[in-house]
Order: sequence, then C-alpha cells, then structure tokens
Amino acid sequence: MPICKIFAALSHPVRLQIIKRLCQQPSTVNTLAQELGIAQPAVSQNLAVLNQVGLVVAEAQGTKRLYRIRGPRIALMLALLEEFCRVHELEKEQADFSLEQLHEMLIQPHVPTR
Repeated sequence: MPICKIFAALSHPVRLQIIKRLCQQPSTVNTLAQELGIAQPAVSQNLAVLNQVGLVVAEAQGTKRLYRIRGPRIALMLALLEEFCRVHELEKEQADFSLEQLHEMLIQPHVPTR
C-alpha cells in the first residue's frame, strides 16, 4: 500500500486516536467507542479505513470482532513521529511510547496475521 494512503488514513484525528489505543491492546468496536467517546458507527467506519490501508486486522471472536494493529512497527512509526514533533517542539506532550519500549516490541517474534 502506498505510503501516502497510510498517512492520509492517519491524518484523521479519530483514526489516529483509534490506532494509538489499539497500540496499547486489541479491542472491539464497542469498547473503542465507549473509551474514546465516539459513536459506534463512526468507530466502525474509521476502522474500515484503517483496515483497508492495512494498519489494522480483525479477528472474529464469537459474534464480535477484535481489532488489533497489524504489527509493532506501526507503534514504532507513531512513536518516531511523536518524538520528531517533540524534539522539534511541534508538539509539547511526550510520545506515548519510549523508544526502548518500542525496541522491545520489535525484537519479540511477530506472528503473521494472515
């Protein structure tokens, strides 16, 4: 998938919130909607966009679908962008993940989702 489509998907504030939340742990649509204070249909639509560009995957769990990020490099990418903003004073808040935490995530064996 071209990089521009990934950045376009992440440029929407709700989708970025969803991805950041899924970097912490997998979740269902209803849980995401409740935690983020966003209507369930809006969460579903945004997850569909994230899935379409390959950032998230869903697995059926009974009647629900559990969404997760496709791999730890997505969290690394976000952390690096947040670090860039912090270093260059584009954003005053700290990155959600330390680079050390992300390095640990990357060296863990990754099981393909497909």
